[in-house]
Amino acid sequence: MPDVLTHLATGHWLGRALTARSTDPARARALLWGTLAGSALPDLATRAPNQLLGRLVPELGSILHPLHSPLPYAVLSALVARAFVEGHRRAVLGGLLAGGLLHLLLDLGQCNLKPGYTLFFPFSAQGFQVCLYFPESSVRYVGWFAAGSVALEVIRRLRRVSPTASRPGA
Repeated sequence: MPDVLTHLATGHWLGRALTARSTDPARARALLWGTLAGSALPDLATRAPNQLLGRLVPELGSILHPLHSPLPYAVLSALVARAFVEGHRRAVLGGLLAGGLLHLLLDLGQCNLKPGYTLFFPFSAQGFQVCLYFPESSVRYVGWFAAGSVALEVIRRLRRVSPTASRPGA
């Protein structure tokens, strides 16, 4: 669970960076929510079904594992984006792709028992990892990641307050 929380926090930061200069609030919202969803979707599409149904269908993990790879994830994102109204599809797809690729990039840095991230699936089943940190390392920092997201939102809201609103006679 802490891993998902850190993915959501980093997805939030990326989503806010992508929408910082947007002039269309509806498009910015679609992009932000797409990025948040995309930052968790690789785990939700692979690990969650395996946790829930893995005992009933032991092969499920092997079947879903490729969704944790860039190309199959991009196809999944395109399918998910089709569920949204046409005016928001491109923004949602962009957010899903950005958040998901950030997720995959962060996962690539983990030290797992065996290299399991198949970056070039379906062209290769070779697993990769960079091994910069252990997956459980995020447990120590989840509070900081959440605080960073809260601070980002507080700063955004304070900046939206116009300078004239703070003057009594304005």
